[in-house]
Amino acid sequence: MAAVFVDSFLAEFFGRINSVSYDYKLSAVYSELLLTNGGIIFPSVRNRGGMNLAIPSKLFDSTCEVVTTEVSRIHRSLGYGLYFEHPVRRSCDFAEDGAIVWSSKSRGVRWSPEAGLQFDPSPGWRKPTPKPVA
Repeated sequence: MAAVFVDSFLAEFFGRINSVSYDYKLSAVYSELLLTNGGIIFPSVRNRGGMNLAIPSKLFDSTCEVVTTEVSRIHRSLGYGLYFEHPVRRSCDFAEDGAIVWSSKSRGVRWSPEAGLQFDPSPGWRKPTPKPVA
């Protein structure tokens, strides 16, 4: 019951409608200091239909892979996380340091109701692991 209470309190706190733009930093501090083996999902302050994920940077670096990036122009927001958008540019290639290589060809993307977004197989980018000092 305590875990449900804490989760509910944090979701309400991070999803406050009257939040100011820098409140997202609280979720970053919370995830770095208190979360060790997981993260927290909470409602977006700016878009009531959207969700945010806060996880510690070490966990992200060790388990997540960036597979694609996109810049889009939003033409009309319908609310609830729904909008009409037009892709401006996409990339699935990244330099060794994580910089986006915009000149690359984007790999194929498919969407289906059953599986959501699916990308053609291609390696993404992960934060390089430090090389041991000899």
